[in-house]
Amino acid sequence: MELKYLKAENYRNILSANIEFSDGVNLLYGHNGAGKTNALEAVYLFAICKSFRTNRDSDFITHGKDLSNLTLGFTCDYSKKDEKPFEMQLTFFKDAKKKMFYEGVGISKVSEFAGRFRAVFFTPDHLSLVKGSPDERRKFADMALSQIKPSYIRCLNEYMRLLSQRNSILKNAKITGKLDEALLSVYSEALSETASLITRQRAFFSEYLEREAARFYDSISGSNEKLYIRYLSSEKDDPKNVEKTKERYLKLYTENINSEVKYGATKYGPHKDDILFFIGSERENEKVCELEKSDENADISEACGEKRKTVEFAARTFASQGQQRSAVLSLKLAEGEIIKNLSGEYPVYLFDDVLSELDNNRKKQLMSLFMDKQVMITCCDENSFDSSLVNNKIKVENGNYIKV
Repeated sequence: MELKYLKAENYRNILSANIEFSDGVNLLYGHNGAGKTNALEAVYLFAICKSFRTNRDSDFITHGKDLSNLTLGFTCDYSKKDEKPFEMQLTFFKDAKKKMFYEGVGISKVSEFAGRFRAVFFTPDHLSLVKGSPDERRKFADMALSQIKPSYIRCLNEYMRLLSQRNSILKNAKITGKLDEALLSVYSEALSETASLITRQRAFFSEYLEREAARFYDSISGSNEKLYIRYLSSEKDDPKNVEKTKERYLKLYTENINSEVKYGATKYGPHKDDILFFIGSERENEKVCELEKSDENADISEACGEKRKTVEFAARTFASQGQQRSAVLSLKLAEGEIIKNLSGEYPVYLFDDVLSELDNNRKKQLMSLFMDKQVMITCCDENSFDSSLVNNKIKVENGNYIKV
């Protein structure tokens, strides 16, 4: 997949711009506040229709203007050589719903708009993936899955709708002391079914993510450390089995009605899930003692042997700043690899201020991973890394984009 151009009108500090991109590495450089991140954000909106900075569409509109228009052109691996790029359009209004178009045809549902153009976005704010709240990690998984499997958006929206209704019943019961058990049972049944589908997709994604991210972490960190990922769900036994997970959730909802009424909300389900990251180091030839409880009288020396031992520590608590950044970069690269493996082509990579805290060696290691990909990178100083690796330079000044 290749991004060809972005046209923007009245978008944040961009009054009017027509930015053309090339294959390979595209560098957008300029002072802070010039509009570098705005351009990347605008591109990413075409992937999932959501911003990493705001939940209000009106925030995209330039102050004093009534609406904002964005147009994006891109090609795919299956596009013919001289074929016109596919075109998508987004229009944002102050007091009305946004409008979405693909090839000039209006689209009413985000689930039908997302997934046509695919992108992976990294910003320094994403370091919160490691040390932030579970909500940040759930959002990461959901945004990735929304591009990989657009139907996931419909499932997630349905889950949130059912969850809101069920929570209203529980909250009302907490306040009034009266519970409509028949109605609650209906929502419990529906919620458990939708929850099982979301749990299954997240479980598969986490497993796939660990496999790919571990490989990238090894390349970026250049050390013997390993990255591990653990998916924590209310369904601990077999989260990838839809029927068993549905039964498990329904059992939790049925057996914990009293505690949920006291709580005033649903206590179990994908909205409580988490994805945890661990850094592990493998130690060679370390004596590891393994005694079962039934072996209390055994000689300890007989249970100790020369074995490889993996020592893990929670990245959230103990990881250094460098380890956190390497972990998040690995997650983002892994996300792109998963998209490529499942869709047949690489997404566009949008990396905002990714190089600022990396030494020259790690910059080279990171850039080497982009050899066969299209990348948009922002920075303040155009000379912050080897310019021979850059295919296209764009200077950004006050919402203007000048090809150098």
